[in-house]
Amino acid sequence: MVDFAKKIEKGCGDDLEAGEKILATLFVQAVGSVRRQVGAGFGAGLGGGVAARGAGLVAGRAAGEVAARRKASEVADEHGEDALTGRCVLCLTDSRFLVFDYNTGLVSGKVTGLVVALAHEQVSLELEMGKLTGKLAVTVEDGANMAFDIAKTAKPDDFIETFNSVVGG
Repeated sequence: MVDFAKKIEKGCGDDLEAGEKILATLFVQAVGSVRRQVGAGFGAGLGGGVAARGAGLVAGRAAGEVAARRKASEVADEHGEDALTGRCVLCLTDSRFLVFDYNTGLVSGKVTGLVVALAHEQVSLELEMGKLTGKLAVTVEDGANMAFDIAKTAKPDDFIETFNSVVGG
């Protein structure tokens, strides 16, 4: 499991306030991303064999992208056009709720910059999980919304539990 707290401290330590402690982190992706990845993997499995693997990946990716576009438009309707896109790391510190950009490389990824910094009381979280994936809606006090896809393996329940214990939700 990736230690995102270390990646934040290494890549964006200057964005943390003096003495600020990271309590929890959570890797999230743009709405539709997880479905697209699952679709590509499923398509590859259906393709079978080494020669058909490429065709399976293409078919799965295409099916996943159609589903992702449909899902993204649903989220835009439901959560507004200001939903973040791309890969991000949500970070809960003892004093703030932070969102960092995250870029993946061939071997590993890195946290590349602070996107959003808010006080705990300005944020509410709503997690809707399926068997393997889910959706995390982040609502800000001023009405702005962020929506993310999340894999169950990222342990979003732990992040939400920590958030609720800190915020008192």
